[in-house]
Amino acid sequence: PDASMIAYSATGVGDATRQSTIMVQTTSSAAPRALSRPPPGARDDLPAWSPDGREIAFARWEAGGACRVLLVPAAGVGDEREIARCDGSDLLSFGWLPDGKGLLFGTMGGAASETRLRILDPASGRWRGLDYPGAAGDLDYAPQVSPDGRWIGFIRNPQMGDLWRVPIAGGTPEQITHLGAEF
Repeated sequence: PDASMIAYSATGVGDATRQSTIMVQTTSSAAPRALSRPPPGARDDLPAWSPDGREIAFARWEAGGACRVLLVPAAGVGDEREIARCDGSDLLSFGWLPDGKGLLFGTMGGAASETRLRILDPASGRWRGLDYPGAAGDLDYAPQVSPDGRWIGFIRNPQMGDLWRVPIAGGTPEQITHLGAEF
């Protein structure tokens, strides 16, 4: 968050298992260090810094197909902690709310209650759906809170879709672009 470090996912050179690890590195020329500890065959990806810089949320896809979202202390001292299960889709998307009290998730397949933007409280593990209309089958992807904190911007249907926004408290979404393009 203060631009002094970056977090990224890296796969080892020549690693036939495609195992990847979350790495952190200062923006100077210091060597990176592994932050996550994936089991054999797992892929850690999508690191997202908490606004205070203390934790990093990331996704872990395991060899058997299971998907989990975990938190790990950014300093590397402490254990990974599972905060959610995900549907295993390569279109998983999430990011922190500006106050750091929740993670904003894009659509995850499954039950009807999981097909819209949702907020997860990482402390309690409770989900809260964002109340806004959409058509059956819509996939709302890559949500981000606007700098003024009033809106959530997202891509609806990234294969042939557009940019949309909805008030952060829910309500009527607004279509911003009319491209019908792949994002």
